[in-house]
Amino acid sequence: MPPLKLWPLLPATLTFLCLISRHVVALEEQDTQIVFRGDEPTLADELSDLLQSSIWLEQNKTDASEVARHCCHVLNSTLPSQVFFPDSAEYRAQQASYYSFEQSDLEPTCRVSPHSAIDVSAIVSLATQYDCTFAVRSGGHMISQGFSNVDAAGFTIDLQKMNSVSLLDGGSVVSFGSGCRWHEVYSALTPRNLTTVGGRASDVGVSGFLLGGGISALSLAHGFGSSNIVNYQVVLADGTIHDVNGQTLPDLYWALKYGSTNFGIVTRFDMTTYPLSDVWAGTLLFDISRGPAILQAHVEFTAKLSEDPMGLNVVGLAWEPTQKAYIVWSPNIYLAPTPFPPLYSDIEPLVPHAFLDTMRVTDLASITDEFQAMAPGSGRVQWFTLTLKADATLLWDIHLKGVEIFEPYLHRSGFTWAAVFQPLNRGFAAASERNGGNPSGISSEDGDLVVALGMALWSDREDDEVLQAKTHELWRWAENTARERGLLHPFIYMNYASKLQDVMGSIGPKNLGRMRGIKERYDPSNRFGLYWKGGYKLEAAGQV
Repeated sequence: MPPLKLWPLLPATLTFLCLISRHVVALEEQDTQIVFRGDEPTLADELSDLLQSSIWLEQNKTDASEVARHCCHVLNSTLPSQVFFPDSAEYRAQQASYYSFEQSDLEPTCRVSPHSAIDVSAIVSLATQYDCTFAVRSGGHMISQGFSNVDAAGFTIDLQKMNSVSLLDGGSVVSFGSGCRWHEVYSALTPRNLTTVGGRASDVGVSGFLLGGGISALSLAHGFGSSNIVNYQVVLADGTIHDVNGQTLPDLYWALKYGSTNFGIVTRFDMTTYPLSDVWAGTLLFDISRGPAILQAHVEFTAKLSEDPMGLNVVGLAWEPTQKAYIVWSPNIYLAPTPFPPLYSDIEPLVPHAFLDTMRVTDLASITDEFQAMAPGSGRVQWFTLTLKADATLLWDIHLKGVEIFEPYLHRSGFTWAAVFQPLNRGFAAASERNGGNPSGISSEDGDLVVALGMALWSDREDDEVLQAKTHELWRWAENTARERGLLHPFIYMNYASKLQDVMGSIGPKNLGRMRGIKERYDPSNRFGLYWKGGYKLEAAGQV
């Protein structure tokens, strides 16, 4: 066996050891980089142990599962009580809490639960120095297998313990850890008659939502959720911790607004808050025969949002397996305690035909809980998304094609499917251009658009292949038909996309080139591209 080159291992070993040393006595910020000081005489034993780990890793790098096991061993010795193995209850609980069962199917060698940005920095330093593959999970709602979990070739960083929420600057900013779910943020804001541009289902995690832009009940007035972030705390690929905002690292601040898993692990978000007390909101359910009229009302609603951006109307055409019938599901929010404002004039005449009507004056936190309760539960999932010019005939035709495609499979265990539509109007785009803009590529010049979500959910693993294929068939038909009719917009909304869709390619060559340049600046060795699995990678853009 050739001799090991130990000297190159020493700087990395020392760097990692300084980051995770239990003997840190001070922490100070200099030029946004975290600097650590330790008591050197107490480090000798730990240095010896870690150097042995370095030697072992150098010898076994070609076996990914062996590397993962050893990385988990080192993590367990340096972050005691925060690393969980498959025989532990905490590991099993985290695995079972993913929205998509395909994510739960993957079983990492271990799961590590950091409590702070310093913990995340230590984990990243280990992973990138020693070729450890990892995934990062916040709320666990990313639907594609491998997007926030990994198999035995790596470990998963589970951020759920990083869930503190606080108000800053007299309540004008809410600061929250990246492991929060939106109900935790809203619970802190609602008693103060405040809100922010967050998720519409209370159990969704904040990180995936915001790093994919984030469409909110407030987005028609305030743009993407990410357009309302005033500061990110981020761990970069070299392990350093930075505050990123419009004044400090403004190029990275812009890129993170649609950054996915390319630039850094965000450990805290600071977002602008807005005054909000009660809203008029609820859910309407209709027989499917009302579908064409409701879709036309949805298009008229979208056109009026430029005059009144305070409302949200979503229309879903769904198979309801318990009733064995198609229904129209329509969540609505108006950001004031005003029933049937003029914005809803086309919808109001249809409401008496609803077989369920929960519209009432309430608070936003309560309505996001309702939307969560009425949304499809966990299962085996396939999604796709398209951005379309607002046209009711096309939306109905997508539903009809789905009825044709999925008809033979309606009896499958746990099966349901839906086509869901929501506004992305010119005011949304204009609001998203504020605060330095964002990489999405949408513009107020694009006119009124609709984001379409196609989704299928089932419970039997044996149905994966056929139902994934049938969902893709509907996607390809809808995309080709919209293109033929001149109604297709290139933007692909990340948070609804299939892993087969070219999300990063959809932002346009100018923004893509800028994103790649920023990636090169902050991760020149592409460590996150190599070791951080999941998400929509810049290097894959244009190759889907």
